[in-house]
Amino acid sequence: MDKEFSVSQILAEARDRTDRALKANVTVEERETIPPLDGIKVELPRWYRVDPVVAVVADLKNSTQFNTRRQQKTIARFYEGYMSSLVSVVQAFKPEFVDIQGDGLFALFDGQDALQVGMVAAVSVKLFSDQVLLPRLRNALVDLPDTGVKVGVASGAILVKKVGVRGTNEPIWAGKPVNWAAKCAQVADAGQLVVTRGVWEQIEGNEYLRWPCDHQSRLLQRSLWRSITVEKLPEGQRECHAAMSFWCDACTDSFCRAVLAGESNRPKAWRIRLA
Repeated sequence: MDKEFSVSQILAEARDRTDRALKANVTVEERETIPPLDGIKVELPRWYRVDPVVAVVADLKNSTQFNTRRQQKTIARFYEGYMSSLVSVVQAFKPEFVDIQGDGLFALFDGQDALQVGMVAAVSVKLFSDQVLLPRLRNALVDLPDTGVKVGVASGAILVKKVGVRGTNEPIWAGKPVNWAAKCAQVADAGQLVVTRGVWEQIEGNEYLRWPCDHQSRLLQRSLWRSITVEKLPEGQRECHAAMSFWCDACTDSFCRAVLAGESNRPKAWRIRLA
């Protein structure tokens, strides 16, 4: 460390940088898709507003309760496998951006099919938690806490720009989608998917996403979703929806393909049975 180190000087430079930023002539360019991040110049006060963007946030419940002292190497191997697999599941749906944060991640989807792709990606993360992660954790760890991946989904407009200094900068995503999806993931239970009110209003009419498949006869006339309150969201937006289960293994692929293809109406015979 430099002997002439001065906190006062650091803060003075930060103050000057803040004042320049607040006085800058900022421009905002409207986009339908997220621009290539390599082309965003940190020095220019140019932001991009992208609408719509769907944010999917995944987090691991009770990770701080893992007994790292007792099974240190096993838990280290688990984290490497867990995070690389979680990223690979999300990357399969080609998000425009993925960022690892702690023991979770958030992914951003854009374009006209952002909601369909984001929802199928979120369902796939939930299935990864149920079918891959938890069985292996139970076999590998003793004293396993109540755990699993929690998922939140939100949509809306987002402002993006690279922020920092030359050589050390990252994109900042200002707006509701990432923040609200994170709040939904926070209140979710292990293996649960929570969507905001705005997302629910867009998917509640989709018969593939809302209802069980034909093989789940005991659930046939019951929605996969239930209302849930997310207190940390603004008033008027706190009524969200949560799902703990989706379709059987035999139907998952065909239902996901239908959603990705933009389909929302299931066969007429199914609607007759539902009625």
